[in-house]
Amino acid sequence: MGILRPYNLQYADLWNCVDNFTNLIDYMTPAENVALTSKLPPLPVLERLGLTKEEAKRNVLRLSGGQPQRAAIARALASDARVILADEPTGNLDEDTAVSITNILKECAHQMNKCVIIATHSNELAKRADVILKLRKGELQIRMSEPDGGFYQWQGRTAVRGTIDKS
Repeated sequence: MGILRPYNLQYADLWNCVDNFTNLIDYMTPAENVALTSKLPPLPVLERLGLTKEEAKRNVLRLSGGQPQRAAIARALASDARVILADEPTGNLDEDTAVSITNILKECAHQMNKCVIIATHSNELAKRADVILKLRKGELQIRMSEPDGGFYQWQGRTAVRGTIDKS
C-alpha cells in the first residue's frame, strides 16, 4: 500500500499547478508562498502580477478579490517548474487583469521556455493560445496557431491549413 503525500518533491522541478482554490499556504504571505518555490526574490514577480509591496506582505487570508489568484500564478511562474498547469487561472479576475495575466503566461511560455497548459471555459482566453485542444461531441479538435497568422486545424485525422482574415 502506498503512502499519500500532499506534495511529491521529486516532481517539484517538473510541474507547478494553479487552480481555482489557489492552494496558497494560508498562514503565510504571498511573498512567503512564492519564496517556497524560487530562490529569486518574490517581490518583482508579485508586482508584475499587480500586487503591491504591502499586499505581498499581507497574510493571504486578508487578500481580496483576485489577489490570491495572482499570488498563486506568481508562485507558479517563479518556480523552476518546466510545466505550469492552470485550471481557470483568470476565473476570479476582472477582464483587464485577465488579459494582463494571459499575456504574462504566454510570455512565460515563449521567453522562459515553459509549457503552460490552461483549462478554461473562456473563449477569449483560448483564442490567445498557441494550441487549442477542444472536446466537442466526443471528438477531439486541435488547432495550432502559426506565427504568420495562419493556423492548422485537425478534426479526426484530417488537417486543414487556414488563415485568419485580418480585414
